[in-house]
Amino acid sequence: MSGRSSRIKGAAGERKTAKELDERCPDHIKVKRGIGQARAGNEVPDVDGIDCLWPEVKTQKRANMRGAYRQAEEAAPPGRIPLAIIRDTGKTPLVVMSWKDWLDLWQEYWETRQL
Repeated sequence: MSGRSSRIKGAAGERKTAKELDERCPDHIKVKRGIGQARAGNEVPDVDGIDCLWPEVKTQKRANMRGAYRQAEEAAPPGRIPLAIIRDTGKTPLVVMSWKDWLDLWQEYWETRQL
């Protein structure tokens, strides 16, 4: 796939991810695709609007999960949870994040449910 085709496919994956997240957020939160390649990759995440997360979206035939997560981890500012959303062609999307961050989310989920 050419560089242009890859960018078009990547942008489509970012838009789809943003739409799916936006549909599940409260009305006062607006999730949208980041501005993409127009600036340095560490200025905005691929999907923006969720202040606690820094998602890196990879839409490819077969994405490198660890590489995608490493890219999110290196770009995420303090206070944002880095994660990679992997949208391999023809497969169910996956989310990759650190075990520590997942445990923190798990704990917060259960603490919130018991209110």
